[in-house]
Amino acid sequence: MECFENTESSDDTKAARAKRGFDLFMVEVALLLPFATVKTLAAKFNFSPKETDDVERSPNCGYAFVTLLREKGIINPVDISLLLEALKAIDRLGVSNDVKECFRKNVPNYPTPSDLSRGLSARVELFRKEIKIRYRDLCSAVKPIPYDRDGLMCVDKVFVDSGIEFLTQGLWERLDSYHCILTDPRLKSKRYIMFGESGYGKSIFALQLAFDWYSRSPASPLKDLEILIFLPLREVRGFKSIFTAIKSFLLPQECQLSTEDIKDILCRSESVAFVFDGFNEYLQMSDDDDITHIISGRMFNDFFVILTTRPQCKPFNLTSTVQLRLPGFNLNAQEKYTRKVFGYDTNATESIRSLFEGNPALRDLCEVPLFFVLFSHLTHEKKGSKGFASVTKMFKYMITCFHERMKNKLRDSTMTPMDANKEGNHHKLDKVAFKSCKRKKKSVEWLKDEFRNMIGSDLYKQYIEAGILIEEEKTIIKDEPGTSNLIQRKEQVRFFHEVFCDWYAANYISSYAEKRLPFKFQNLLKKLDPFESQYVFRFVCGINPNAAPTIIKYLRKVEGGDKFAILCILEQTGDIDKIKGSIQQLCGDGVLISGHDSLLLQRSSMQLLKIAAEHAIPIEYVELYNCIHYVESSDQTKAVIWTTSGLALSSQFPVKRLRVSFFDKELTENEALSILDYCSKCPSLLVTWFNGSVPPQSFKVEQILLRLKSKNVTVKYSGVFVESCKYILNLTTGRWEKGESREECTDEDFQKMRSDWNEVKDVTDETHMENVKKRVASLREGAGSTLDEV
Repeated sequence: MECFENTESSDDTKAARAKRGFDLFMVEVALLLPFATVKTLAAKFNFSPKETDDVERSPNCGYAFVTLLREKGIINPVDISLLLEALKAIDRLGVSNDVKECFRKNVPNYPTPSDLSRGLSARVELFRKEIKIRYRDLCSAVKPIPYDRDGLMCVDKVFVDSGIEFLTQGLWERLDSYHCILTDPRLKSKRYIMFGESGYGKSIFALQLAFDWYSRSPASPLKDLEILIFLPLREVRGFKSIFTAIKSFLLPQECQLSTEDIKDILCRSESVAFVFDGFNEYLQMSDDDDITHIISGRMFNDFFVILTTRPQCKPFNLTSTVQLRLPGFNLNAQEKYTRKVFGYDTNATESIRSLFEGNPALRDLCEVPLFFVLFSHLTHEKKGSKGFASVTKMFKYMITCFHERMKNKLRDSTMTPMDANKEGNHHKLDKVAFKSCKRKKKSVEWLKDEFRNMIGSDLYKQYIEAGILIEEEKTIIKDEPGTSNLIQRKEQVRFFHEVFCDWYAANYISSYAEKRLPFKFQNLLKKLDPFESQYVFRFVCGINPNAAPTIIKYLRKVEGGDKFAILCILEQTGDIDKIKGSIQQLCGDGVLISGHDSLLLQRSSMQLLKIAAEHAIPIEYVELYNCIHYVESSDQTKAVIWTTSGLALSSQFPVKRLRVSFFDKELTENEALSILDYCSKCPSLLVTWFNGSVPPQSFKVEQILLRLKSKNVTVKYSGVFVESCKYILNLTTGRWEKGESREECTDEDFQKMRSDWNEVKDVTDETHMENVKKRVASLREGAGSTLDEV
């Protein structure tokens, strides 16, 4: 270990002795470095052509080289680790050992093993101090509105504890607080993965954990943790060593702690947590990558690991990993945020709340935290706003606000009116964004100079000023053999959020729809993964409604694409008659709401049913698959099914056939009766099925069954895998009968039902879902069964 805390006093005599010793070390090291090694190291350390030429022309190139290393701060009297690492990287291990021994011999107070042990606590404190300063800077730089550079806020002022959920026995249960992740006995683990759709606040959550640790928040279980390592994974791509990644991202350039110090500190610490943010932006997974090993539990398996990612992008091995998810902003969370941020302005809180009350579509959209935060701040800034019926309209409004803000800054800047009037002339930016989205793993950052050359300097300047693009400088220290430079500083540019990248990519695709180039348009769609680029598809439909039918037709051919077709339908604007056909087609074919779908897709399915009901579009068939949490009955005419995701499905929507499937738990008598109560209050219902778990053998004849009978509703149980009707409930006797003979089911029949259920209840969810897909597909293709038989 070549970096240490000098435990002796720093009087003039000792300082002079250290200087003489280091001077002697430089002379001896110069003799150990032949010309070829010096030339290779000069390239490794990224010397300029002039510096390299001066060294090579020197009568003593070795000494000229080490002198320049000292001037650049690469070596100093207490740290030569970068030189040693560079020598190892170019396969000069013998020279590295000689240099190390030379340093030990000449420099006073070079640490012995006992010295290192005594100095460990000092190095730990230095490490903790430096990363706390880094976390303080990161947590204090949250920008609710990207263009408002004066509106930086601390993460603790914008984070809302909206009720994180965890997966248990196939159901999502809500935690009282995010603090419970590490304290709830049901979540006892060392590894956690937090799922959240794009814009749901994964990075804010990760930053809040860093804030809790460095500020020693009294309510947080992290306050007593020795060390917390927070790393945004997109910032440390390319690092194979976790210690080099930590040094590069968390420690200042002048910090004298080496990667070996960091390794020693972590290995000797008893309580450490890694918070890795954005696994979906991490482009590497390999056997020689430390972060991969940590995530999979093959390295530091006694440390806590909290990983954030999108639902579609997860590590392969989730053994012993607690699965969590961010549910979004419900009305309660939205109110918490407005009071927390605008608490001094009660009018702002009230105006935002009243705007949502008058616009249900906007309220649904703003359950995505990113949209709510942007919209609420824009509404507060502009002192008034308007309703939006789609994500596209809302996002277009936000983009317009950014550019209007630019125009208002003209008086106090060097920009010209021409600079601020290029909102519509961004085709080059659109093309770059599209190329990013079509990658297997989307990346929304580029090298600054390359990106500026691609879109042009004027456009680049405008979008930087607007806050849509963000400039960052990254210091990269590479420790892999064969790399040309050990230290690199790169200026990069990225979109404020990946949804902005999706917006401009959608503009690029939409331009080909406008040009009436159907082949080119469809070819562009095929280059995108709908599951990774859902907002691109949605935005295209909103920007150019004429392109929506083609997109919807394309998505319905993709496995699982029906849900995305729903999202795209909701983006179309204008007269309801223009999209009525698309809604009618999807609702007519059947709507599946699965508890294993993302929250966003479940909500969109609910919204589709709501629109269909409002415009008298018939809904033939709905299946609720492993998603019913409980039923709430308000009176004799209304009831609500609450899903495991916290969404509500009113009994007032006009469905004709309803199937409820339970493959994740046993169905109790009270649960079955509450579902029948719900069905008795559906005005258009003709048939309801139970599927999977065996229902109660009989029901007491009461008001619920009498209501079903008076409305001529048929209640069926279709068994486990058998898709035709097997049993029918006699609403007069409350007992089940065989479908064909109408003979009353015996105890032996129910024993057979339960036997069938026991054989398949542990079968994987994927198997059950295949049957569900076939069932819905039979409706769409007109093959096999009719609706009455399904």
